[in-house]
Amino acid sequence: MARIESEQKLREIYAEPKGRAVTKVFHRLEENSRRFISLCPFVVIATQGPGGADVSPKGDLPGFIQVLDDVTVAIPDRPGN
Repeated sequence: MARIESEQKLREIYAEPKGRAVTKVFHRLEENSRRFISLCPFVVIATQGPGGADVSPKGDLPGFIQVLDDVTVAIPDRPGN
């Protein structure tokens, strides 16, 4: 298995992203996103702070993530999950 240690090495394997993959930005959760979220049994939450990034997987039965409005989701805080 090759180790990728630079963007140049990455680009030797994968092309630069283009088109809709780069420009897709949603400022609100539209209907397709809401439906997708309602069906997901798994989500990964990432935060960035002065000490670096932290990524936390969360999972449960589909529907555990609640869409509260067009810009807010609620994910249960369960120790150990």
